[in-house]
Amino acid sequence: MSALAFLGMIYKRYWGRILISSALQWLAAASIFALLPLVTKNILNTATQTKYIPISLFIYFVALQVLIPLGFRSSHLIMLRFEPLMKHDMANYLLDHLQQNSFRFFQNQFSGNLASKLQDVLINGTQLLETILADFLFSFFGVVPAFLAMLSAHIFFSIFLCIWVVAFFSIPLLSLPKAIRLSRILSESGAQIVGQTVDIISNLLTVKMFVGYGREQVLFRKQQRELTKASYDTDYFLWWVNFWQATSFCIYTVTSLAALIFFYAKNQVTTGDFALVLGINGSLIPVLWNTAEKIRQVIKKYSSVKQAISILLQPPEIVDAIDAKPLTVRQGIILFNDVWFSHDTQEDEKWLFKDLSIQIEGKQKVGLVGYSGGGKTTFTNLILRLFDIQKGKIFIDGQNIQGVTQDSLRAQISLIPQEPNLFHRSLMENIRYGNPDASDTDVIKAAKKAQIHDFIMQLPEGYNTEVGERGLKLSGGQRQRIAIARALLKDAPIVIMDEATSQLDSITEKFIQEDVFKFIDGKTVIVIAHRLSTLQQMDRLLVFEKGKIVQDGTHKDLLNQKGLYQNLWNTQQQINTQNM
Repeated sequence: MSALAFLGMIYKRYWGRILISSALQWLAAASIFALLPLVTKNILNTATQTKYIPISLFIYFVALQVLIPLGFRSSHLIMLRFEPLMKHDMANYLLDHLQQNSFRFFQNQFSGNLASKLQDVLINGTQLLETILADFLFSFFGVVPAFLAMLSAHIFFSIFLCIWVVAFFSIPLLSLPKAIRLSRILSESGAQIVGQTVDIISNLLTVKMFVGYGREQVLFRKQQRELTKASYDTDYFLWWVNFWQATSFCIYTVTSLAALIFFYAKNQVTTGDFALVLGINGSLIPVLWNTAEKIRQVIKKYSSVKQAISILLQPPEIVDAIDAKPLTVRQGIILFNDVWFSHDTQEDEKWLFKDLSIQIEGKQKVGLVGYSGGGKTTFTNLILRLFDIQKGKIFIDGQNIQGVTQDSLRAQISLIPQEPNLFHRSLMENIRYGNPDASDTDVIKAAKKAQIHDFIMQLPEGYNTEVGERGLKLSGGQRQRIAIARALLKDAPIVIMDEATSQLDSITEKFIQEDVFKFIDGKTVIVIAHRLSTLQQMDRLLVFEKGKIVQDGTHKDLLNQKGLYQNLWNTQQQINTQNM
């Protein structure tokens, strides 16, 4: 969706209020730029000729002085009422769409950059409408009655006003393409700075431990130089636009005054006409000048919104089929049928999986083994449909996962990731995320099985303790146990554990495994572990090497075979013996 389409969709919901606000702006503009100068002209002409001012003119003048602030304040009040509602609608729409994006999308984006882009749209998107109503429409509504009012003085002033207004606004309009391009570059540079800053802060421990301050400063300064150049190029170009508009402004005011003097000498205009033309110019020109300034702001704001929308509203890479149905899991049989998958391209040397076919029986406990990069985590990510395969099919209980809804698919799978990130919320909320309907008692039971309850109870606020951004107040092992408790609470028929106990000590791991294995009994379970001792209780082991399953069997079977598993086992046993 384009930026214009998005803003139009949001603005359309408030069309009635926008029209009312526009009408009030018209009332105020017409009062200032036409009616008030006309009344002033009549007062001056009458006073000059008769030395008497009719009470009706005085009443008109007072009424206009009341109408002007009334129009402004009423329009502003309407904006105050529906601007927050617009931000609410924008935020809900953007966040909903953002959450539908694929795992790959978030891998390729700075999280801070995305948050910055969302904020750009919320702030600038509403300010654009306010500028259009309060400045652009006000100027337009002012020019038309001013043109008509000047006809009462001399047609020259009306024609000259039209010529100048066209010339005045042609300057920024003709420069618009370049201004938008420069503003886009400026917006992108600013977004990179925000993303880089968040990235540094998120990895501050790494920076400290590797004394990387200098390197980060070099990269940051490089990005700052690019931002400074983009800012200079944009502002310098807009300065020249401003200069030529100022030149046209001087020409117009000087010519208008000279024309008044010329026509007055020929008795073609009156003293009141002087007040009319100079009054309109005195009121209208500053407004148009302000509008020209707003055009520059609008260019920057729209460029910022456009750039943000191009990222936030990218079409989701993975979408549900039109006729997608909810997944129903009865046995939990997982079948890979001639699956081909590549993270990058479909060139032969880039395929991770080529013609991969394997079946995991229902309620079977399967361990995935192999060197890092062999395809184990990708195998589980494909089951979760975090990535779409290029060829072949993946079935769960005979249902093609590309033909079921993504929500129903993931609702049937409990995932315990290798590096669990937690919300900056309480421990109770983080564990309950696995089942929003769970009671406090259920949460505590899950925490006890994950061997984290005693630790939580030692905290000053217990389960109400907040864990910090991404759970950074907790150790890696504590975060893993919270993730295990969350998965236990979800109680899905399929369980995927990706190095779920890698950061736990052996004693804690043993106790957790006893409770976890009771929990996963009767479920289809896939466990990734480099610590092979944790896989001895698996019904079956799949050994991955460079995207291929090179061995398939039980722990005992594979130990009796010469191959990768035996080598891995013997190596780990030697290391364990040396460490004893």
